[in-house]
Formats: sequence, structure tokens, C-alpha cells
Amino acid sequence: MSIAPPPLEADALGRAGFHASAQGHRQADASFERSGLHGRDAPRTGQARRITADLLRLWGLAELVDPACLAVSELVTNAFVHGEGETVTIRMSVSDTHLRIEVRDGGSWTPRPLSPDPLAQGGRGMLLVEAVADAWGIADSGAVWCVFHHETSGGSR
Repeated sequence: MSIAPPPLEADALGRAGFHASAQGHRQADASFERSGLHGRDAPRTGQARRITADLLRLWGLAELVDPACLAVSELVTNAFVHGEGETVTIRMSVSDTHLRIEVRDGGSWTPRPLSPDPLAQGGRGMLLVEAVADAWGIADSGAVWCVFHHETSGGSR
């Protein structure tokens, strides 16, 4: 049995820092301030997961909640841990067939994937993103993005 909070209404998303546009093209943005302290940044990742889940439910994409929240967790954590900017920005947009998530730390650097040390406890976040997303990459702007295909009525995956 799973207990999930009810989905947020559009006005509640606005109060949370998200902006959802018209039904035909749905998009949301949120910014989270970096504290620079890993212990204080950790709740921001949980907040990003909760807002992502609520937004996906609002958009009727409940089937993407688990994989998208895992990807958001990894991308936001990487931005907080490795990023140089003062803010972390998450942008989500959805079309009839795709959900795209971008995370940018606001710094002037371009992230690059690393090969994880087999004995290290961490360093496998992007491998997880690669496992759950249909595609991922790093934009010239430094944003790390991933894409999930989804079904709509009459569509195919």
C-alpha cells in the first residue's frame, strides 16, 4: 500500500516557485538557493522530488513519478555537490510524447560525466539517470538534461 499526498493545484505550484503554462504546452521552472553546506542542501533535493511528483500528477503523468523523481534527485544532488553557481534551476517541460527535465547550477562551467571508482560509495548518479531515462546529455549551456517518453491516449511508447 502506498500513501501519496494529493496533487498540488496550479496556484499552489505558483506559490512554490513553479510556473505552469497553458494546457497545450506545459512547462515549469523552479529555483533553489544553494547554501553551500551539504547537510542543508539535502532537504532541497527532497523538496525538488516532492514538487516534481506533484507536478507530474497534475499533468496526468503519474507513471513517470518514480523514474523522474530518481533522475531529479541525482541531477539536483550533483548540482549541489559539484556545482559552482549560487542557484540550482530545475526546468521541466512536457509534450504529447516526452517529458524533459533540465538541471543547471548557474555556474560558468560545463559538467562532464566521470567513470565511478568501483570501490567508491558514490559516483553512480548518472548511471542511474541513464538507466531510468530514455536519453540524457549535457547542453552547451551546462544544463544536464534527461528525457522520458510517455504514452498519451492512443500513443505508443
